[in-house]
Amino acid sequence: MISSEGAVQQLIESNEQVLVLHFTASWSEPCKTVAASLGVLAQKYKGLSVHQVDTEKVSKFSETHNIDSVPTCLFYLKKELKETVAGLNVHVWLKPSTN
Repeated sequence: MISSEGAVQQLIESNEQVLVLHFTASWSEPCKTVAASLGVLAQKYKGLSVHQVDTEKVSKFSETHNIDSVPTCLFYLKKELKETVAGLNVHVWLKPSTN
């Protein structure tokens, strides 16, 4: 679990593939559900890097990125923020497309 602003920034700046930052809180049951799903995906896709971030300990980062609820996931591709998904909607976003 990442618990410092500097560690979050370092992950973003050093990432060269797909990075998921899962903003979480230890007391949140929905966060545990999302963490389990993201863990399965991280094992399945080698280019996917998933990290849990303690939202309460990185309050400045959370505020500047408008993270006002947990779970919230930030999806980065090669250092660039591509998507923000708040709540359990992460499950919908992660489902394979049927199109």
